[in-house]
Amino acid sequence: MARRHDSLIPLTHDHHHALAAARNLRAAASGSDLDRAATAFLALFARETMAHMRYEEEQLFPLLDPDDRTQREYLLRALGEHAALHRLAAALRHAPTPEVADTAGSLLQEHVRFEERALFPLLEEIAADRLEHLPRPHHGAGLVLGERAVGLRSGRGTGPVWTVATAQLDVNLIDRPPGDSVAPHINEERDVVMIGISGEATVAIDGVEEQLDEGVLLLVPKGSERSLTAGPRGVRYLTIHGAAPGVRIGPPPRR
Repeated sequence: MARRHDSLIPLTHDHHHALAAARNLRAAASGSDLDRAATAFLALFARETMAHMRYEEEQLFPLLDPDDRTQREYLLRALGEHAALHRLAAALRHAPTPEVADTAGSLLQEHVRFEERALFPLLEEIAADRLEHLPRPHHGAGLVLGERAVGLRSGRGTGPVWTVATAQLDVNLIDRPPGDSVAPHINEERDVVMIGISGEATVAIDGVEEQLDEGVLLLVPKGSERSLTAGPRGVRYLTIHGAAPGVRIGPPPRR
């Protein structure tokens, strides 16, 4: 893999982990160790891959211009593969068959190659100055598969601290340091509930600002544009929504 922009290096490290898990999963699909490989793959998916994809959808994909043909093709491909990986992981949790394992491992390998060989170089070419100002990706400790009780003040990080994912539900605990922000983006797939745990943030929903303080619940209807800016103490909050294929990103905000 080529040398990356500094802001993308953590994501390239994730790609190395993903490639190893994908290779192991594909190898196990034709052997007798499928359950162990599937468990390891799903643990990485919950601990790292889901946060990785969410970071790309919130921070990288809005840098692409959907009015440019090539950039739109890359955006649609990346979003489509994210959605497919979510579906395959859910299928693998439900029934780890050799066919599903091989398909999931193959798609993840191809997705990593696409991002490293095409998408990331494009972003470095068109948005190097904006990459400089992105928050650094960080993944929390994640959850052990099957864990059902977790503390809302447990774990530390910037971005997703932990994720609970089932076939029907996606729950994320997220930390943002003081002044950190999430760029405007559009989720056309599902309603999202945001619950403030500590600190505070300003959340703009279709241009209307709301305060996300401790104990406050905000409902973001599907199809709404939202952005977030953490307050002077930072913010910790939950997002809760039904499991669905990836987020659709609208055009970048006008400057």
